[in-house]
Amino acid sequence: MYELSRDLFRALRPGLTPDRRDPARPARIVLGLCEEAVQRVAQFPAGQRVHARRLFVRARSFYAPRDQLELVTRIETAIALVHQRLVEQMGGHQGGLLRCAATTRRQTRCMREPLLGMRYCPSHRRLEATGAVPAMSHAMQ
Repeated sequence: MYELSRDLFRALRPGLTPDRRDPARPARIVLGLCEEAVQRVAQFPAGQRVHARRLFVRARSFYAPRDQLELVTRIETAIALVHQRLVEQMGGHQGGLLRCAATTRRQTRCMREPLLGMRYCPSHRRLEATGAVPAMSHAMQ
């Protein structure tokens, strides 16, 4: 996730207008917006265009008006790349890329973040080795 948000930020950094009082402020804010965008793409992968539009609306005030058309295309391209790389990292699993694929005793999805390159969180990583997705991931006592 860290690498993806930094790659997104590097794609958006050209053309960033510095603030006269605090030159680093726009970069910090846009970096935070990139981190949020990557989180949203990972949680809701189906809404790429919505995520790209939201990032543009929140970041466009840090760019000159003449650069905003180019900014839109850079954001859409970068968000599509983030989505593609997240899907590749998660092994093609697309149902909420930041959530473990296991289910709890109450038949709800585990809310923990999976390990990088796996479908399961640290508590359920044993399920990755078996390749099975049981209806209940925790043993009943």
